[in-house]
Formats: sequence, C-alpha cells, structure tokens
Amino acid sequence: MNDTLSSNENAILTKEGAAEFLKVKPRTIDEWMRKRRIPFCKLPSGAVRFRRDQLLEFVGKFRIGA
Repeated sequence: MNDTLSSNENAILTKEGAAEFLKVKPRTIDEWMRKRRIPFCKLPSGAVRFRRDQLLEFVGKFRIGA
C-alpha cells in the first residue's frame, strides 16, 4: 500500500484494510473495537467498516510533539 494519502480520505475500509493502513494486525483492530478505542461502523450483516479520515484522526490523538 502506498504511504501517501489518496485524494479520497473518506474511503471506506474493511477490517483487513484498516489493519494494513494502520500497520497493525487484524487482531489488534478486534481488540481496539472491543475496547471501543477505534471508530467503526457495524453493518446489518455483521461486517465492520472504517472511514480512513476517522482512522487518521484516531492516530493523530497519539502524536507526540509538534
């Protein structure tokens, strides 16, 4: 995956896509979801989806320094 932002920051990602984007394992995404640490949407089918812009905001909360 390209490290630069695409023009579509509102892209919808699967759990696997979110894990790849954040460079963590899907198990980590599962744990963050259980603890309600990461924003996600649960579809009627039970599948979960993530908005790229919300993931960027989530990561930004952990930024240290300027």
